[in-house]
Amino acid sequence: MIVEAVLNLIKALLLVVIGALPSLDMIQLPVGFMDWFTSQVSAAAYFLPVSDFLIMFGIWVLVINFQTVWRIIQRVWDALPFT
Repeated sequence: MIVEAVLNLIKALLLVVIGALPSLDMIQLPVGFMDWFTSQVSAAAYFLPVSDFLIMFGIWVLVINFQTVWRIIQRVWDALPFT
């Protein structure tokens, strides 16, 4: 019951923060912004091997997540009785 009360307080706080954010229909991008942004990304992709960076980042995320998941499995296994 105490944990539920704490989680309800956290949820209420998050709902207040999200409610304070402006809605997306009030925000307008300048005309031509997407064309400019696309050209900037294309120029950066010309000089940087983005696909190689994405592959390395994906491998890094897999390694980090595997370590975290494996440690959680170990802790749960240790907490189980009669194992």
